[in-house]
Amino acid sequence: MNSSDIITPKTVGVISLDGDPRDWPLEERPMIYVAGYFSNNPMHGTANACAEAERLLEAGWLPVIPHINIIWDMLAPKTPDFWYRYDIALLRRCDALYVCPGVLSEHSKGVNEEIIEARECDMPVFYEIIEAKDRYLE
Repeated sequence: MNSSDIITPKTVGVISLDGDPRDWPLEERPMIYVAGYFSNNPMHGTANACAEAERLLEAGWLPVIPHINIIWDMLAPKTPDFWYRYDIALLRRCDALYVCPGVLSEHSKGVNEEIIEARECDMPVFYEIIEAKDRYLE
């Protein structure tokens, strides 16, 4: 076993984390938080974040899309402050943050606060889709 191998309780044996994350089991892929505008136009922002998440998934990431909590909030409403704290908790568990393109994301107070939080956690912030295997290249 080498340093890039892990043993997981859900599997028997060793999973190699060498190579391309697109070949890894989903539960072993690096998680990336999808930051994008929401308050300005919730449905459009959610659709935009989901479209970007599809591209991230194809690039080897496991996307976390906080926007989809819109469904949960419809069924069990929470305060905006709750959702902000919830989203930050999700972000802190991720390996990277991806900022959806566009002027609405650029001017979103929430997105800018998520960028600040990611940087305070020494988390990489990406403004374009990169392959998960290239996440440490600069």
